[in-house]
Amino acid sequence: MSVVVGWTLGYLRLPYIEKNYSFWAGFLACVGFVLFVLVTNLLWGKSGLFNSRTQTSSVTEVDDEYKSPKKLGYSWLMILTAAIVVGLAVGFIINRQDMLQERQVSLQNQKYQEILSIAVSNQKSNQYFLTNNIIEKIKLEQKVNNSKAISDALISEISGLCQSFQPFQYFDGDSLSSYKRSPARGQLLLSLIVLDLDSISFNKIKKRVSFSHSDLRGVRLDHLDLSGIDLSHSDLQGSNLKGSDLSFSNLRKANMWDCSFDSANLSYADIRQGILSWSEMNNVTVTNSNLDGCLMENVKARNSKFTGSTMQLSTLNGSIFKHSQLDSVDLVFSVLNKANFNGASFKWAVLRKADLTDASLKNTTLNHTEVEELWFNNFSGWQLEGSQDILSNYLIYHDSTNVGPFEKYRLFTK
Repeated sequence: MSVVVGWTLGYLRLPYIEKNYSFWAGFLACVGFVLFVLVTNLLWGKSGLFNSRTQTSSVTEVDDEYKSPKKLGYSWLMILTAAIVVGLAVGFIINRQDMLQERQVSLQNQKYQEILSIAVSNQKSNQYFLTNNIIEKIKLEQKVNNSKAISDALISEISGLCQSFQPFQYFDGDSLSSYKRSPARGQLLLSLIVLDLDSISFNKIKKRVSFSHSDLRGVRLDHLDLSGIDLSHSDLQGSNLKGSDLSFSNLRKANMWDCSFDSANLSYADIRQGILSWSEMNNVTVTNSNLDGCLMENVKARNSKFTGSTMQLSTLNGSIFKHSQLDSVDLVFSVLNKANFNGASFKWAVLRKADLTDASLKNTTLNHTEVEELWFNNFSGWQLEGSQDILSNYLIYHDSTNVGPFEKYRLFTK
């Protein structure tokens, strides 16, 4: 039967029905209305709109017919069908309205992005012109004076220009970027580096000009003197800073994901809440720096020197600090899960309240390291590698020399 019906319909020339959602919504609503009328007629019996019975039929006859199982089953089937069809029609209309609303919002976002893109393009063109203009002034002054130095007036002009290059958010796909960046500030810094200014002039620029929020992603800044520079909130992701001097620099809240700092100097730097995950920091010097709240997951820092730095509330999960010096480093409340400190030195460091789950402290020097009174009790839960050697070689003693309000306990070699 199904084959015959399908074959027959295949040869029928049905009228063209336009692909219009309003038509189908109306069609479903009409079917629902017809079913509603039929069900009403069945329930009302003699007084129904399409009932062919005469008005002289007895009430008993009608009631008997209405109460028959076959008639009741058919009535409820029609009611259920009508309810389903009406529900589908309503749901279809609501869904269609939601789709139209989403499409309208998408078109508005697209127009907004186009307008923003044009505005950013115009802004970049203007900023490029201003940067090029100041660079030409620097070159002219150097040529006239036959010197790599520049005047204080010109440095003040550079400072004002850099300040005018305000950072802003970009669209990353359909959403705004989490970072506010200024490509013009980054380009200005790179242009100044290329000029090879004399050290005195460049030091004045680093001191008086803020390059915060600079967009410096994926650039080469290796083997440069960037000491004292302000790169706070800047985006340096994927950049090369090998062998550079970043001592006394401001890198607070900077994004340094996947950067290379091998053999760099980061002493006395402010790196609070910075992102250093997946960075190469082998043979670096980071003495007396502030790395509180840093995200340093999967960092490679072999043979590095972190002496005297603070790393409170930092996350060092999966990082490698083999044979590094962490003497007098403060790691209070830091998370060091699966970190490798094999062969490292923690003399006079603070490991109190630090989480060392699955970490490795093989052949580690822990003399006078501050811990909790019952620190050894955490070893079984942490599954700390090297714990047996620590238990065999160290004791926990009360530091009676402490003058603070809280008692301190330290490790001491047996």
